[in-house]
Amino acid sequence: MALVDFLARGAQVALDTNSLIYYVEQHLDFSPAIRPIIQLIQNGDIAGHVSVLSLMEVLVLPSRSGDEQLAAQYRDFLSNNRLILHNLTPEIAELAAELRARYRLTTPDAIVGATALQAGCTHLVTNDSVFRAVPDIEVLVIREHAP
Repeated sequence: MALVDFLARGAQVALDTNSLIYYVEQHLDFSPAIRPIIQLIQNGDIAGHVSVLSLMEVLVLPSRSGDEQLAAQYRDFLSNNRLILHNLTPEIAELAAELRARYRLTTPDAIVGATALQAGCTHLVTNDSVFRAVPDIEVLVIREHAP
């Protein structure tokens, strides 16, 4: 079953950093699984949510390698595709601390998870199954649905 088959019209979907990387950099194995979800977001059929932390994470490699074109692709993608970019608020930080303590998530994963929960997301698209420990959100692991 494809990832997109798990999403009903109006779903609130959080995208983890790895899903952004797979889409923008056209990962051979995982981009085909992400593409239909991005299309639903662009069409306004579902809402796509991203933590501002993901902006930082996707810009590390382009900054390190001096690839301004890739950095611009990420900035453009995150600002022009109906994605809702969430800042790190005190409420998200406190929820992230709870998730980190309770489920032993890394700080970045806890922030992504807390952002998704705070935004009222029904689903989280990721390639990191550690998020399955977090209740109240359906985790869609990309590699389990790659063609």
